[in-house]
Amino acid sequence: MAKARESKKASFRRPEDLISREGESEWTLVIAVKPGQSRCFLRRGELEGGAPSWIVGVKEPAREGRANAGVVRAVAGFLGIAPSSVTLVSGQGSRIKRLAIAGLTETEGIHRLTGASDTD
Repeated sequence: MAKARESKKASFRRPEDLISREGESEWTLVIAVKPGQSRCFLRRGELEGGAPSWIVGVKEPAREGRANAGVVRAVAGFLGIAPSSVTLVSGQGSRIKRLAIAGLTETEGIHRLTGASDTD
């Protein structure tokens, strides 16, 4: 019987696999994604219904999980943390995604995102 191959993409764990690390916090970030952009960007925005969010543009197309991987790398870069600290919790096939962020507090994360966001 062939052994199931494990994915090397640690950033795409299932929500039930999330483990709280002692001394670190974990929080959720909701984003809207614009795949296939000419450049990677981060903007403050609103979801449908007026809920505050962030809009993340990535160069990768929305095919075969490439945009999802690009989102994880982009958000990690904007936050200044390792991509392994960003986990895609829900929205794998949607433009609205929920990410779990580990390794820094929500207040510090929002502060870093605000500093990294485009102002246009």
